[in-house]
Amino acid sequence: MFDRSRVADWLAGLSLANLIFLRCWAELLAPDQTRLYWLKNTPAPLEFVSLVIDVLILATLFCLLMGSLRRKSRIAFRILPAAGLLILVSLVNSLRTLIGNPGTSLFLRFVEQRAPVIGVLLAILLVGALVFGGIRALHPVYKLLLLVAPFLLFTFDQSVYRIATYR
Repeated sequence: MFDRSRVADWLAGLSLANLIFLRCWAELLAPDQTRLYWLKNTPAPLEFVSLVIDVLILATLFCLLMGSLRRKSRIAFRILPAAGLLILVSLVNSLRTLIGNPGTSLFLRFVEQRAPVIGVLLAILLVGALVFGGIRALHPVYKLLLLVAPFLLFTFDQSVYRIATYR
């Protein structure tokens, strides 16, 4: 039987896992020229495959968590705040490392200097939204994850291309 909520949960989980591994994708798919100089060799196909597998495993865990939230499992509701905080910290850390070399962009310099503050504010907003709005507060985040899900195709396709054209 085809269940649309399961497909949507799977896509949202894949999208979130892909965002969590954003820094790793950036290092493998678009390395900085100064980092290329210091690498002993270019990323091998096994590194791309392992990153895809990591994304799939983490997406499976997220999909299971979302499914148990739909079933109103008490364990899932207890895990949710800690998992949300860990996800938020991971996303802010990925953002911080990606903008670690802002170059001449004033906006990236502004964000780089304030990334920890932005992360703390987002954490406060998330916890406040969960306390006052309950699980309904996560609905816009869920929709946003579904909106950015097509970017999975770009990262997976680019990694398949890198594997196919590896020298």
